[in-house]
Amino acid sequence: LMVSHAFRTREEIETALAEGADLVGMARPLIADPELPRKLMERRDREIRPCVSCNEDCRLFDPMLLCSVNPDLALPGEARRRARPLLIQAVSTPNGGRVAIVGGGPAGLECALTLARNGRDDVVLVDLGAELGGALATAARAPRRTVGWGRLLDYYHWGLEASNVELRLGRAPTA
Repeated sequence: LMVSHAFRTREEIETALAEGADLVGMARPLIADPELPRKLMERRDREIRPCVSCNEDCRLFDPMLLCSVNPDLALPGEARRRARPLLIQAVSTPNGGRVAIVGGGPAGLECALTLARNGRDDVVLVDLGAELGGALATAARAPRRTVGWGRLLDYYHWGLEASNVELRLGRAPTA
């Protein structure tokens, strides 16, 4: 007996198997995080980039399969998904200096985690708000959307906890 659709976590998979399923199938979660099976096998559940079931980029296939929460999927011929960062001020310092990310919304969170995972230990994330997430945090509180968006927000929180990113919340950025 194979069951599929809407499985996102180890607990959901184990419950289905314990209740009689022989096999659990997944599709969209593997688009959000192609390393999901390996991370589950290695018990690195918190490192799994969650599928939020938003059904946006993953259903289009035009010009190719993309994912709203996986910026590593890109258009043909491009190394990463297109984004244009806003550079306020660049200062030439030895070794590149510290990196300041202004704004703790999804883009700022993704930027901070990407830099940290690529070996930067001099990243500061500043946000005027007292909580991280920006509009993502608002979406996570919406009725019937807490699971998907909430899991993505948890993914960012756990990633930041495991990194050396310095958080400065509840204050305006200064030079």
